[in-house]
Amino acid sequence: MKLIRAEWHKLLHSRMICGLLLCLLALNFALVWYTSKPNEIEPYVRKVYNEIYLADPEGTQAYYQEMYDYVQENIRGGEVELPSTYFPDSGFDDYRLLRMVFSYVEEQGEYESKLTDVLNLSKRQLRDLRSYGYSEDHYSVVSRVMLIERYQTLLDTGLPGNSYTYGYDCYLKTSTTTGIFLLLFLTAAVAYIFLNDSSVGFRPILHTTPCGRGSTATAKLCVACVLTLAVSLLFFLSSFAAVGLRQGYSSSQDAIQLIKGCERVPYQWSVTTYLAVHTAVRLLGYLAYGLFIALLACVKLPYILCFGGGAVMVGSQYFLFAKKYLGTVPPIRYMNLASMLDGTLPLGFFRTVSLFGLAVQQIIFMIVLLLLLCAVFWLLGTWFYCKNYQTLAAKASRLRAWMGTKWRDLSDSLHKQAPKRRRYHSQRLITYEWAKWRYAGVLVLVILLIAAKGVYTARTAGSMETFGEARYRAYITDLQALDREAQREYIQNEQGRIEELLSSAEDMKEKYAKGEIDRDTYNAFTEQFYRARAEQPIIERVDTYARGVWQSGDTLGIESQLIYDTGYVRYFSGGVDVFFYLAVIALCVRCFGVEYSEKGSGGGFIQILRSTKLGRSKTFLTKLAATVPLASLCALAFRVTALLAVADAYVLLNSDAPLCSVSLFGQFPLAISIGTYIALDLLFSLLVGALIGCVICLVSCYAKHTLPTISLTLLITGVPALLKALLTGVSPAWSLLFWTQPDTLYQLSAASQSIPTAIITVLLYAITVFAITVYTYVRFSGGRITRR
Repeated sequence: MKLIRAEWHKLLHSRMICGLLLCLLALNFALVWYTSKPNEIEPYVRKVYNEIYLADPEGTQAYYQEMYDYVQENIRGGEVELPSTYFPDSGFDDYRLLRMVFSYVEEQGEYESKLTDVLNLSKRQLRDLRSYGYSEDHYSVVSRVMLIERYQTLLDTGLPGNSYTYGYDCYLKTSTTTGIFLLLFLTAAVAYIFLNDSSVGFRPILHTTPCGRGSTATAKLCVACVLTLAVSLLFFLSSFAAVGLRQGYSSSQDAIQLIKGCERVPYQWSVTTYLAVHTAVRLLGYLAYGLFIALLACVKLPYILCFGGGAVMVGSQYFLFAKKYLGTVPPIRYMNLASMLDGTLPLGFFRTVSLFGLAVQQIIFMIVLLLLLCAVFWLLGTWFYCKNYQTLAAKASRLRAWMGTKWRDLSDSLHKQAPKRRRYHSQRLITYEWAKWRYAGVLVLVILLIAAKGVYTARTAGSMETFGEARYRAYITDLQALDREAQREYIQNEQGRIEELLSSAEDMKEKYAKGEIDRDTYNAFTEQFYRARAEQPIIERVDTYARGVWQSGDTLGIESQLIYDTGYVRYFSGGVDVFFYLAVIALCVRCFGVEYSEKGSGGGFIQILRSTKLGRSKTFLTKLAATVPLASLCALAFRVTALLAVADAYVLLNSDAPLCSVSLFGQFPLAISIGTYIALDLLFSLLVGALIGCVICLVSCYAKHTLPTISLTLLITGVPALLKALLTGVSPAWSLLFWTQPDTLYQLSAASQSIPTAIITVLLYAITVFAITVYTYVRFSGGRITRR
């Protein structure tokens, strides 16, 4: 117990670990809170469902049908006035509220149809297997019999409960976001437990006896396990609280099948039971990951290799999870740590695994497998630690000696080719700054943030794998081959065809009831009716888009062009790049503050900074040269990552089309192509990165220490961004952080209706930052800032 208390004391008194935990928890909470913003109409729909529809379903249905018929009859006449008797002050009419209510009712009605589809497919497969001669004891037959029995029981029981559920589906979707931050912290904290002994003078004691190393290894592994479970629960609760504060939660006693996305959960569980089991399985998965990192640290691998090993482990399993399989999907896709980042996948469907010919439920097999992995990692880690393995100790020293020799040879050759004094000072100062700021660890954090940016963009941008998006693209593809008049006629004909199908539903129903048409004809019409109802909002979207593009082209005096612009819209609607903001803070926050982090003159640089004016001026310029270009390239990397993530989800075609072909840029006052605007935006991102990096460096010069620098940075750049987000009508020129949006050039020009005005705004910002930099340079060179 004393060793365990000592390990906890060392861990809890580490400012780096505690600070990283607080920062990642706050970031996770803020990101989940930001992405779970509810729809404004949602609370009103919820009240209508619970207080009105459930009280009188038939009367509510008749009222909705009456308004639906009225809208269909008068939609051609222009705007239709609809009653707002439920919530007069909300701005939402009764028709809109009831339309969303009955949309939810239809989703609940699909529960039985989804289970029926699963049963019919399984029964057909079972019949085929038996006809092929498979015995009743064969795994394929037994697994399908188990699936049929499980879902038949659910179907016979029926969907329990009838309530409007909310909140839990959003929480389950946050599993990926939470997992990224949690894996990052677990890698750093667990590796710290095993790799920080040398800094407290404990290594000689560890090297004394194998028994002492065994006791120490057990204590460290116990602390690592408890830390993993506790921190995982803390992150889960953080996400749960963020969604709860943002949306609230419905009753936890509802059936889990009522939650959107959980319709095929094969167990008769309440939401509470499902979340408890789901959390336990995820905790077990994260425990296996934490023990794997402990195994890497037990063989004395450095931090960078522990992060790399964790990335390889998660990345390889994510490859198995995300890979598109042709034909039958192997069980390995669902039996890995990456699948647990999905909110519903581990328990969302009844699956079995073949174990020596026996059909075992996948979730049971997965739990047993994870427990075995934990035991294996524990035993291997203890064994390696007791054997005192130093995997890279000798090789690392040889590698450093070899690299030092090569570096000196390269430096000597460069000195011969250039003036010795100039090459020596510029090269040594920059490399010294990079080494002093420990850029290796910072770059790992930046790379992880870039990966998180890509995952976040891919998740929020959606994909083309939906009926609505596929049909919209098909409409646009058909329209591209026509001229404007033919396009207008095509859209009107499609709208007329859809309205005719929707309006003839009652007539066809009466004819079928009277026997005037047979069942096959009525079923064919029903299929066309439901397809037309799904296509109606799509053709309205096409009509709105086409009219906007035609008007923009006429305003600019150019030939407009219809393109499939969803991918471009998703990319340019990315919003403020919080990931880049965190990365550039990590890059630049210790630019000058590192000089004041050491106590005394043993490792600090304060006395040298005060020595001569030339030394201080060269130090100031070197710090900016070592930091600002990296911040600029970092901005470009984040922008390109978002573009690649969107390009992977959508088709980005017709980059030579006019920019007004993208529905977002109807008011852009310049006739340029989409590709040209993207190129300008990427160049603009370099400037924005340089400006933000320079601002943070200057704040670091004045604030001296890390915490005041972060506080002033958030005050200077974060408060204007917060005001811009809260107040309507505020120009994006007020907030430098809002310049990280991909559509900043458009917003600046649209606000002033002039490209020159937007360019002048950017130049004024750049000139202001340059003037402050020159002023700071003069003061720093004069030695005034460094006085205490």
